[in-house]
Amino acid sequence: MTLPVFYLHPWELDPYTPRTGQADWRTRFRRNINLKKTASRLKKLLSDFSFVPIIDFIQCVNLGAIKIRPESVPHKRVQGH
Repeated sequence: MTLPVFYLHPWELDPYTPRTGQADWRTRFRRNINLKKTASRLKKLLSDFSFVPIIDFIQCVNLGAIKIRPESVPHKRVQGH
C-alpha cells in the first residue's frame, strides 16, 4: 500500500501573494506556472480522496496501526552507488 503525503504552500491559493521578481527565470516559472489551476485541482483531490492531518498519520504509525515497508520510503540516490 502506498501512502502519499500531500502538501500545498499557502501562497499557491492566495491570488494576492506578490510574485517574486528577484528570482531567476527558472524559479519564477516553477513558482508561477499553473497557479490559476491550483484551487480547482485541490477541490478535485478533496472530492476524490480522503485525507488526514499528518500528525494523525504519524500517531498511527507510532502506534503500529499503519505499517510502513522500508521500500516504500523514498530516499536520495547517492551518486556513484
